[in-house]
Amino acid sequence: MDRMTLLTEAAPILPGVLGRWLYHFDQVRHGRRPAIGWLLAVETMIAIPMGFIGQGVADMSGMTGRPAFAFAIGVAFLGPRVLDLVFTRWAEARAAAKETKS
Repeated sequence: MDRMTLLTEAAPILPGVLGRWLYHFDQVRHGRRPAIGWLLAVETMIAIPMGFIGQGVADMSGMTGRPAFAFAIGVAFLGPRVLDLVFTRWAEARAAAKETKS
Protein backbone atom coordinates (compact mmCIF):
# COMPACT_ATOMS: atom_id res chain seq x y z
CA MET A 1 0.00 0.00 0.00
CA ASP A 2 1.51 3.33 -0.99
CA ARG A 3 1.66 6.33 1.31
CA MET A 4 -1.16 8.31 -0.36
CA THR A 5 -3.57 5.37 -0.15
CA LEU A 6 -2.72 4.92 3.51
CA LEU A 7 -3.38 8.61 4.23
CA THR A 8 -6.66 8.52 2.31
CA GLU A 9 -7.86 5.45 4.17
CA ALA A 10 -6.86 6.88 7.57
CA ALA A 11 -8.39 10.33 6.91
CA PRO A 12 -11.69 9.67 8.78
CA ILE A 13 -9.77 9.17 12.02
CA LEU A 14 -9.08 12.92 12.37
CA PRO A 15 -12.70 14.16 12.34
CA GLY A 16 -13.65 11.26 14.60
CA VAL A 17 -11.05 12.22 17.16
CA LEU A 18 -11.94 15.91 16.93
CA GLY A 19 -15.65 15.18 17.43
CA ARG A 20 -15.19 12.89 20.44
CA TRP A 21 -12.66 15.22 22.06
CA LEU A 22 -15.10 18.11 21.61
CA TYR A 23 -17.73 16.03 23.40
CA HIS A 24 -15.29 15.00 26.15
CA PHE A 25 -14.09 18.52 26.87
CA ASP A 26 -17.66 19.81 26.83
CA GLN A 27 -18.34 17.31 29.61
CA VAL A 28 -15.19 18.54 31.40
CA ARG A 29 -16.39 22.13 31.08
CA HIS A 30 -19.69 21.20 32.75
CA GLY A 31 -17.80 19.44 35.57
CA ARG A 32 -19.01 15.93 34.70
CA ARG A 33 -15.57 14.46 33.92
CA PRO A 34 -11.92 14.97 34.75
CA ALA A 35 -9.89 16.50 31.89
CA ILE A 36 -7.33 13.70 31.67
CA GLY A 37 -7.98 10.08 32.52
CA TRP A 38 -9.42 6.78 31.32
CA LEU A 39 -12.53 8.42 29.89
CA LEU A 40 -10.41 10.42 27.45
CA ALA A 41 -8.73 7.18 26.34
CA VAL A 42 -12.13 5.50 25.92
CA GLU A 43 -13.46 8.46 23.93
CA THR A 44 -10.42 8.26 21.66
CA MET A 45 -11.11 4.58 20.96
CA ILE A 46 -14.76 5.36 20.18
CA ALA A 47 -13.60 8.18 17.89
CA ILE A 48 -12.02 5.95 15.28
CA PRO A 49 -15.13 3.99 14.23
CA MET A 50 -17.32 7.08 14.63
CA GLY A 51 -15.10 8.94 12.15
CA PHE A 52 -15.42 6.12 9.65
CA ILE A 53 -19.19 5.97 10.11
CA GLY A 54 -19.50 9.72 9.61
CA GLN A 55 -17.29 9.66 6.54
CA GLY A 56 -19.18 6.69 5.10
CA VAL A 57 -22.56 8.38 5.47
CA ALA A 58 -21.12 11.60 4.01
CA ASP A 59 -19.75 9.65 1.02
CA MET A 60 -23.06 7.86 0.48
CA SER A 61 -24.95 11.17 0.51
CA GLY A 62 -22.57 12.74 -2.01
CA MET A 63 -20.75 15.15 0.31
CA THR A 64 -17.11 15.96 -0.39
CA GLY A 65 -14.46 18.23 1.05
CA ARG A 66 -15.24 20.41 4.04
CA PRO A 67 -18.94 19.49 4.31
CA ALA A 68 -17.99 15.80 4.55
CA PHE A 69 -15.29 16.60 7.12
CA ALA A 70 -17.72 18.68 9.20
CA PHE A 71 -20.41 16.00 8.95
CA ALA A 72 -17.98 13.35 10.23
CA ILE A 73 -17.05 15.61 13.16
CA GLY A 74 -20.75 16.07 13.94
CA VAL A 75 -21.44 12.35 13.85
CA ALA A 76 -18.48 11.68 16.13
CA PHE A 77 -19.61 14.41 18.53
CA LEU A 78 -23.07 12.86 18.77
CA GLY A 79 -21.55 9.48 19.45
CA PRO A 80 -22.90 5.95 19.35
CA ARG A 81 -25.72 6.42 21.90
CA VAL A 82 -27.37 9.26 20.00
CA LEU A 83 -26.96 7.51 16.66
CA ASP A 84 -28.47 4.33 18.09
CA LEU A 85 -31.47 6.33 19.32
CA VAL A 86 -31.90 8.10 15.96
CA PHE A 87 -31.70 4.89 13.91
CA THR A 88 -34.02 3.03 16.31
CA ARG A 89 -36.67 5.73 16.04
CA TRP A 90 -36.27 5.86 12.26
CA ALA A 91 -36.65 2.07 11.97
CA GLU A 92 -39.71 2.05 14.25
CA ALA A 93 -41.34 4.85 12.24
CA ARG A 94 -40.61 3.03 9.01
CA ALA A 95 -42.05 -0.23 10.36
CA ALA A 96 -45.15 1.61 11.58
CA ALA A 97 -45.59 3.22 8.16
CA LYS A 98 -45.38 -0.19 6.47
CA GLU A 99 -47.97 -1.63 8.87
CA THR A 100 -50.31 1.28 8.12
CA LYS A 101 -50.04 0.63 4.36
CA SER A 102 -50.85 -3.07 4.79
